[in-house]
Amino acid sequence: MTSRMRVSLVCVFAAALSVACGGGDSNTGNPSSGGSGGFGAFDSGSDAAGGSSGSGGSAGSAGTPVDAGPDSASDGGLQEGICTNGTDDDGDGLIDCADPDCNAIICREPAGACDAAEVCANGMCPTDAVSAAGTVCRPSVDTCDAEETCDGTSPDCPTDAPAAAGTECRASAGDCDVAETCDGTTFSCPADELEASGVECRPSAGPCDAAESCDGASAQCPADGLQPTGTECRAAAGVCDVAEACDGTSAQCPTDVFAAMVTVCRAKADLCDAEETCTGTSANCPADGNLPAGTVCRPAAGACDTISESCTGSSAACPPDQNGCGSNQYCNGVSCLAKKPNGQACTAGTQCTSGQCVDGVCCNTSCSGSCRACNVAGSVGTCKNHAAGTDPENGCSAYACNGAGTCNTACSGSACSTACKSGSYCSAGKCISDKANGATCGSSCECSSGNCVDGVCCNSSCTGPCRACNISGSIGTCKNRPAGTDPENGCGQYDCGSNGLCATSCSGACSAYCKTASYCSSSNKCVSDKANGVACSNDCECSSGHCVDGVCCNNGCTGSCRACNIVKGTCTNHPPGSDPENGCGLYKCDGTGACFGGCTGLCGGLECNNNAYCLAGKCVADLPVAAPCIQGCMCESNTCGAPFFGCLP
Repeated sequence: MTSRMRVSLVCVFAAALSVACGGGDSNTGNPSSGGSGGFGAFDSGSDAAGGSSGSGGSAGSAGTPVDAGPDSASDGGLQEGICTNGTDDDGDGLIDCADPDCNAIICREPAGACDAAEVCANGMCPTDAVSAAGTVCRPSVDTCDAEETCDGTSPDCPTDAPAAAGTECRASAGDCDVAETCDGTTFSCPADELEASGVECRPSAGPCDAAESCDGASAQCPADGLQPTGTECRAAAGVCDVAEACDGTSAQCPTDVFAAMVTVCRAKADLCDAEETCTGTSANCPADGNLPAGTVCRPAAGACDTISESCTGSSAACPPDQNGCGSNQYCNGVSCLAKKPNGQACTAGTQCTSGQCVDGVCCNTSCSGSCRACNVAGSVGTCKNHAAGTDPENGCSAYACNGAGTCNTACSGSACSTACKSGSYCSAGKCISDKANGATCGSSCECSSGNCVDGVCCNSSCTGPCRACNISGSIGTCKNRPAGTDPENGCGQYDCGSNGLCATSCSGACSAYCKTASYCSSSNKCVSDKANGVACSNDCECSSGHCVDGVCCNNGCTGSCRACNIVKGTCTNHPPGSDPENGCGLYKCDGTGACFGGCTGLCGGLECNNNAYCLAGKCVADLPVAAPCIQGCMCESNTCGAPFFGCLP
């Protein structure tokens, strides 16, 4: 089909829709009037084959052909796809599609979302064109769905795609709200999130302004707040600088100020040391200085002291006290006395010819150190070393003096090492303090009490087998053991009494004061248990724990058909046919330690006792006088008259 034919079809389609293409006013079929029914046959491209002229209206009923043939000289050069003015311009006898009376119709359907339909509105189907670049062809349907637009070259809308990763899809609603962005894979914006609790949302605006942090529950930053009144905001920069504190109303720290001029910043360290005060203009204390030379630092005290001392200006100390006594004298506050020789009592070195007053006596040396003394008996006035293992001045911590004038610094050997002083013991080469009562120990030297008993430090020596220091609930305190026990096995055949001592007497064979394997004899003494076979009267007397048939037995030997006095000390069965203990009722013992349970024969001589006979396999009681009988064993009298005469008396 040629382009011309396609355009002709468009015009025919317009006619079918009652679109006026003839320029006339009515659908009469009259070609002169140009009615809508005036289209007849199609112009197939050959002007000669056009059909009737339609004169007089007869051709109008069939319709005026549309010129849809190819361009040729014969049709006057009519262009393909053009609707002309409704006249026979090319002389082929056919009426062309009229224009502008021809209504606009779609002459080319869209080929895609970015292709616009072309409409025949001016006699020609417009050139096929796509939508302009940027024309929205697919709107966004969610916050992370990108809007697609035509590219200006293709009839198709680009593939639906989410917004690029990082594209903001929900703006922050406050300082504590996180702005959400698309992830590049989904069309929806991620869930709304807040900043984590503790994230700073408002920085401090000054030393007295508190920084605010998000609470994790609100999008808004908490209200701006200041540091509490009294919060230090500027530390003192020196002894003459005053630390500033927040006033609770301003974010700024108050103006820096210095201490007042009268503030003492360095007290005097000695009689000739000057006291320094702040200047009021500096944070630092003025340089340390001494009192001027000539300043009296120690006035004359009278009596022996007639000279006052004055500062030198170069030293903080007052010169030594001078008095009116001679070089070999000292002043006692009243008069001048001769200085004392070594060994004499003193209170100051000025009283001694040696100039050394140590341990309350004038000494030949300064005798320094805690392991030396000048008052040792027999050598008073002469510095001597303290004996090894002692520390009378308590200056060696946990150690003792070594005898050479110094303290030990290590120990070796047992816990009782002499390198450690009293109250300490040696452990892993070091002297450490003794343990309190109740602590585990391996030596009495480890305990402050000096008693290591039953593996613990004890409050006493806790001697004797019936006392202990490790009884539950009283660890570290010596307690009596419960009466009737002897866990240390120190009481012989006795157990502990109730007084912390071993019992020495007892009462009753089973006395609690006699330990296992012993019993209380008739003389109230604990003696060893008896062997099997020995006469007894109580289980406690027997080592086996069984007193049976008057003798100690190898077991309980229960039952009336057993006895321990047949073979003394050994449980033995009574012979069959006997019942010496009368414990089987109408039966006798069966020889196995039990009673017979049935019988054979009329008289049941082996199974039934002397007051019974056997009837139907059971022992029954003998019959009284006159009772029918067969044999005498059936009668209480053991005599039966002539058969069926009954038991005789």
